[in-house]
Amino acid sequence: MEDLKPSPANSSPLTPIGFLDRAATVYGDCPSVIYGSTAYTWSQTHRRCLQLASSLSSNGIHRGHVVSVVAPNTPAMYELQFAVPMAGAVLNNINLRLDAHTISMLLRHSESKLIFVDQASCSLINDALNLFPTKSKRPVLVLIADDVATEESSSPIFGDFVDTYEGMVEKGDPEFRWIRPLSEWDPIVLNYTSGTTSSPKGVVHCHRGIFMVTLDSLLEWGIPKQSVYLWTLPMAAVVARPDEFWGETPCAFVSLREGLSRRPTEEEIIEYCRGKLPRFMVPKTVVFKAELPKTSTGKIKKFVLREIAKSMGPARASRL
Repeated sequence: MEDLKPSPANSSPLTPIGFLDRAATVYGDCPSVIYGSTAYTWSQTHRRCLQLASSLSSNGIHRGHVVSVVAPNTPAMYELQFAVPMAGAVLNNINLRLDAHTISMLLRHSESKLIFVDQASCSLINDALNLFPTKSKRPVLVLIADDVATEESSSPIFGDFVDTYEGMVEKGDPEFRWIRPLSEWDPIVLNYTSGTTSSPKGVVHCHRGIFMVTLDSLLEWGIPKQSVYLWTLPMAAVVARPDEFWGETPCAFVSLREGLSRRPTEEEIIEYCRGKLPRFMVPKTVVFKAELPKTSTGKIKKFVLREIAKSMGPARASRL
């Protein structure tokens, strides 16, 4: 019995990456993600994640390095949750609603080696990197480009990018042997708090922790086999509008669903928000639009809404 020590056959560090391996084997032909015209099966998702992990390793990303991403919920963001840990690295998901100063601080504090940047956030990241000290080494930039890059549908690109997301996927090795954690206590993801009490604080999750949270979620939610998670694009967006008293206040752009028996008023929406949100988050202005401006991939073009809000002029008497 003394010889029955842990070995790869009977002992392996717990990691959520194993769920992707199993899904690719057992449910390989089943849909993994559907996003507009983009659709991948589990085997295709697994292959793409291996290719991306391979490219990350080829670009000098090693065990324990931090890779950041600033992007909305797109297939690229989805795949990065697997691909970055597959390269042995730690993923840092950065809230794209943060300002340049905060993002700059997070990138420096986390010592990020590489950043995946959604095209709509290029200007934001460029501003954040410009706040780095002169002699500080900047992280490498990889662009998550819009599917169709046209002047009408895409936001401007700022920054020196070494590659695109799809370019890295294409160059990667689909037979890459992903880097398993040496211990299930190895870090897999780094998150930061909102920083409402002081400077943002980092929270590190290990492979075991995320594995256990995943199992707990499956049990708590009672998820059946081959269930489908529906993520829908928001029918509203909030941007800053100039304000004579506060400097800026929230301005909500709302696209109402067709076929409503009664259209809510601006006052009703504001009153509803007062009962659900902190005071500083309640919109002071509500603008109804038949359709919100979107990129070719369906993301709301907030930079367009910001210009509209700015053109409306400063709001008055909005102290409440």
